[in-house]
Amino acid sequence: HRHHLYIYYYVCKMFRPCTSPQYFVLLRDAPPSPGPCLVIHRDDSGLELMSTSQVQTLGLSSYYRMIDSFLGTIRIHSEVYMVVATTTNQAGVVHGARIMRVNGVDLVSYRTGMSVRTLPGGTPADIHSMPYMHLLELLNSGHFYYCTDSSKYELTATMQAQYSGMVSFSSPPWDRADNRFWWNKHLMRDVVNHQLAAWCVVLINGFVETKQCGHINGKTLDLVLVSR
Repeated sequence: HRHHLYIYYYVCKMFRPCTSPQYFVLLRDAPPSPGPCLVIHRDDSGLELMSTSQVQTLGLSSYYRMIDSFLGTIRIHSEVYMVVATTTNQAGVVHGARIMRVNGVDLVSYRTGMSVRTLPGGTPADIHSMPYMHLLELLNSGHFYYCTDSSKYELTATMQAQYSGMVSFSSPPWDRADNRFWWNKHLMRDVVNHQLAAWCVVLINGFVETKQCGHINGKTLDLVLVSR
């Protein structure tokens, strides 16, 4: 018996979660075609890809809110949780890729399919007594960032490295990212083990800010500061 949550991945990097008793499913709903869906088995954390037509037969129901990004999975004691960014805002744009600041993070239990902030029946949970309290406090600090398109810009590498060819954009994210700054590498281990490059989000801990500095020859000059 297996358990599934279904998530639509929109071009704006938003997910619309739905749930069934068996899976968490991530559906990339981007033109020209949705593409394969990432299916996470809730009983054993196994991953597989399904076509859109296969996913539509799962008998899914709507989840209670939107989320912005999938950041990986974590095991705490005997429970497995999906780590999701619930609120983000754009911190800057580099080479056409948006850098997003993570403002809110939640954990969704594989066992219950619910947020750790909610007890069965909808009662708010006292997360301060939970083993994941410090992790949530850290991730909700506003000091974490990710790039929406790592095929255009590698957030863990300097611009010099990217212009000099030291960063290979033909390589998957786990080969391209600088492990010194890839904060959620451990959370992404299942995605990496299954070689699912399209679902790999590289998160850094640091600071990103963009300032418009004026115009030169009719072109806007932006200064982007990235601290890792």
